[in-house]
Amino acid sequence: MSNVDNIIATKLKYRLCRKVVQPLASIKAIVNECCAILNTKDPKIIFCESLTKDFMAFDLRKDRYFIYDSCLMEIQYLYNCIIFSGFIESDMDKFFYKLFGEELILQNDIPNSMYFIGKYNNLIFSFDEKEFNNSQAIEHLSMQNCFLIGHELTHLSLSEKTSYGIPVEYKKFVAAAVVELEQQTIEADKSTRDILYERAVYFLDDIPNSANEYFKMLQHSDRFNHFLEECYCDYIGLKMLVEHYEKPDTSVNAIISALNCLITLESIRDDLRDGIEFIKDGSRTAKHSMYFSVLRTQILLCTVEVSQLDTATALDGVHKRSIITDRLMRFIEKLPDKEDFAVISYNDLPKIENNKIIDTLIKQLYYISVSPDLYYLLSHCYE
Repeated sequence: MSNVDNIIATKLKYRLCRKVVQPLASIKAIVNECCAILNTKDPKIIFCESLTKDFMAFDLRKDRYFIYDSCLMEIQYLYNCIIFSGFIESDMDKFFYKLFGEELILQNDIPNSMYFIGKYNNLIFSFDEKEFNNSQAIEHLSMQNCFLIGHELTHLSLSEKTSYGIPVEYKKFVAAAVVELEQQTIEADKSTRDILYERAVYFLDDIPNSANEYFKMLQHSDRFNHFLEECYCDYIGLKMLVEHYEKPDTSVNAIISALNCLITLESIRDDLRDGIEFIKDGSRTAKHSMYFSVLRTQILLCTVEVSQLDTATALDGVHKRSIITDRLMRFIEKLPDKEDFAVISYNDLPKIENNKIIDTLIKQLYYISVSPDLYYLLSHCYE
């Protein structure tokens, strides 16, 4: 096995893949089309299903690669079904039990993951129990699939020496939007200095004295430039999607749902970063990644508002997605305290290899309805 193969195998190992995925012609077609639009070289696509649940594009030696993780599409599909079946509380709770269980397996916290796996298996999604027309969920998923692929491939195009990079005008637009949004989201009785002291720390090491100084300093911040690239990739992903589907209203709704789903994932990972015993510890401050995730969505909405897209209905419906976030907060509040959490100890586990236990747990969290049939529908939607 070559060094490159070893590196890729290691990447996949740490993602905890649940099964081998056959190459999907429909995904290859989307990747090829996006690369043609971006005028960038096609990457080698690695298909997998893993608990990490994300897409990843990267350069390695002289080649470029794109990891397509279909578990991300599984989560997006469930998220869409929860929305279109009416935000039923038991559906949201089952969804959270799945996500918490998977994250704890990634942390190799077997006893505590079993608590969530048991709860997950004791609930049934309402859309599996009753007659449910999933056509809207599938349409959104098809759009989200294209958007997320376009987003990742834009990262690759920006890494090329031949790339023109992010336009200066867009950089100034995002910096101005960040300053404006941060002033709008703080209570009216706070001074500009207070606002900058609270928010500028996410991007800067030194606190600016005015909004104008903040705007100028942002453009020289490495953390801001990383955030800017994420926003720009969102913008290009949106642009490619709208040009393909010609449904700007539905496209924006689907993209905001995708970003909110990613925020939910980020929030759970943020809550669990120190271990399940700190899940209800309210003294911890939010990580930069969580702040950036929420701000990223706000920036995309600002981009939509200043565009010529007919997206009024989509913007009106954006606030509904917060129902899932609000439910997550209540879900965490109702979890047991740390001393009552694990239903078993490591001593209670069967005397078998750890990787076999993990494989068994992963299978317990598999959502069987997301199968090759879904990818047939995805392909059909795209065509």
